Amino acid sequence: MDIRGGVQAQLLSFAADIRDSLVYLEAGAAEALQVTLGGGYLRGLGAGHTVNLDTASARDGAVFKLLTGRPASKLIIISTQLLTATHSSVLRAAKAHPQVTSCTILCSVSSAAHASQPSTMLGPSAYDEYANALAEDIAEVRGRPPSHALLPHSHGQQSSSSHVSIRVHHLPLLVPALGPTAFVLPCSSSAVQLARIGPAPAGYFPPDPRIIGEEGLDSKGAAGLKLLAHHLLHMAASLGFRLDTFSLGRASHLLGDEISAQPAPMGSEASPEPAALLLVDRGLDLITPSAFSAHVLDRISEVLGRRAPSAEALSVDHGSGAMKWRSTDISVPMSPSSQHSATSVPAQQPPPLTGSLTHPSDAKADGRLQALQSRQHADTLIVLRKWLREAVRADPDAAMPSMRSKPGAVGPAELTALANALHKASPGCSHRNSSLIQLARAAVVASEGPAAAKYDLMRRQSSALEMAVQEGPQSVVQELIDLFSSAHQSTSTQHGQPQLGVEDVLALAITAHALMGKTPGPGGFKVFAEGAGVYEAEARGLKNALSAALVKAAASGAQTESLPWLTSFSNRLPQQAHADGTARQSSLDYDARAVELELKDKAEDLVARLTGIAVQHARVQPSPAEGIPFLQHLAASICAHAPIDATHHDTASLRGLLTTGLGRIGFGAKRAPPQPHDYRNILIFVDGVAMLANTHLLVKSFKEPCTCNFVSCE
Repeated sequence: MDIRGGVQAQLLSFAADIRDSLVYLEAGAAEALQVTLGGGYLRGLGAGHTVNLDTASARDGAVFKLLTGRPASKLIIISTQLLTATHSSVLRAAKAHPQVTSCTILCSVSSAAHASQPSTMLGPSAYDEYANALAEDIAEVRGRPPSHALLPHSHGQQSSSSHVSIRVHHLPLLVPALGPTAFVLPCSSSAVQLARIGPAPAGYFPPDPRIIGEEGLDSKGAAGLKLLAHHLLHMAASLGFRLDTFSLGRASHLLGDEISAQPAPMGSEASPEPAALLLVDRGLDLITPSAFSAHVLDRISEVLGRRAPSAEALSVDHGSGAMKWRSTDISVPMSPSSQHSATSVPAQQPPPLTGSLTHPSDAKADGRLQALQSRQHADTLIVLRKWLREAVRADPDAAMPSMRSKPGAVGPAELTALANALHKASPGCSHRNSSLIQLARAAVVASEGPAAAKYDLMRRQSSALEMAVQEGPQSVVQELIDLFSSAHQSTSTQHGQPQLGVEDVLALAITAHALMGKTPGPGGFKVFAEGAGVYEAEARGLKNALSAALVKAAASGAQTESLPWLTSFSNRLPQQAHADGTARQSSLDYDARAVELELKDKAEDLVARLTGIAVQHARVQPSPAEGIPFLQHLAASICAHAPIDATHHDTASLRGLLTTGLGRIGFGAKRAPPQPHDYRNILIFVDGVAMLANTHLLVKSFKEPCTCNFVSCE
């Protein structure tokens, strides 16, 4: 099983179309290709020029002509969003290149998935309908009469006018691969952005029955989750699998029912291999993603920035509940001036060049990244220093820096000196070791500077809360009350020291409540498994502290970027407040009091959600052993052929009916319901965020003596 090979094979089937084309990539497609195959892969297939779709202009055609010596006549557009979501950008690209006579769109959202979304206004033949509509719009902006004739095509739908032909193809396996058997979904893809139940992203909290009602995913507030169901089904089919779904969590149960109800994708293999798809709500394990790991790759993932999307990409409306998912395409600063500040370069100058954490076309660099993922966090910097030293010794142009190293301790200064020795030795040395230099610079940025100091502060506070959990809810709540009371109005540093804002303390509160639900003892699951009633007194104190902190944050207006929903409250609050944001003039008391009451209700809702997190973690089964992440415990259970009692098996498939249903109506002895370990191929999908190092450890859990092929997708 090879995810990267599958992505590569799909693109190779369109090699003839890509050759000599001007290729436009939507943000999700760019993320997938950069992380999985590398930025130069499309150029290797013969693409004349590759550009960001959100910034399409006539200048792209000029660059194409400069590079190839001829004007562009073909456009290739690769996207992970709904066709209707990228329509304006596609139309602008077609208008910018009036000489183009062919436009091919490769979309990861299937025609059936488009038809499932009322917002697209497309039917079962969504690709045909969109091709016709786009042809009409292009003809209109070019001032030419459209032609509605559909021309047959072996792999997709084609519509042509007198000057442009349009074809739309499905490209289901367009994902960032973290390894041969692990991948995530692109953060800006429609399958991710629209996977919501109401305003909340699916998988973090139990679905609101007022939203889904009796209609399930057919309800208006949950229809976007159907995109994810279609996406998983088609991805599995492209890998040669027929899915039998199991689910842990209410949102996953809805998703599993939808997948089971879908017919097999057209064009899939005649006899696909059966595979178990285990769907898991992220809300069942909030401890892992909210932990502040010391592993260098997790630090890099948390501290370093991502490649910023264009202003037009940011303006796309994915709904009021859209989360700001972070891309896997991590941007590594390559100059000292850009290491800690994105605004250090004047606006009129281009931004500094950046490197990348992933180099999939470089087998040696990819092997290093995989090796780091498999290491314990204490060894990662030592291993990185060893690689740098070996590279310096092996290159005749490089000289070992005269710096004394401490046994067992690796500091940022030492890594910087070794990386500089390779970078400054010669252009050839720098080029040969570019991936290692970028990895070292990423580790340095993740270890020093304001962002790294803030990460370390969060780690220390998280450890303090872990100790408080052992003493009981009262100790945890008192610790959180103290943190909320001292939460700074701005998250910037003060006197060189990082400050915690309200959003930081809320993140710590999530970790603390998840731990309370999983930890034995007075503050553990024995309390919360029976419900939240015993937590009422502590919850009141926490609510009051949170309410006061929210009022302070809204009055200062400094945290509206990190907490966007505070903006409306901040705009309504009188600005004649003292520095601490608490005292106000009597003439302004009425407006201030109204906002304070609303923020008090908001705090009450947040505390109720925190309490629900503790209750949910206390009741989830199987309950993992202490210190073992939930997903790794699931993997160990599957490898040991142990039943997972809380797993719901969706039996819409014929196989499920034969194995579990016939015995109930008298056609033989009743059999136990199937389990994921009954299958040779297993896919685990977690609806939520992924941790880089933890995902690799999860994949390693499925090695010998387990006989399963395993795919992790978060």
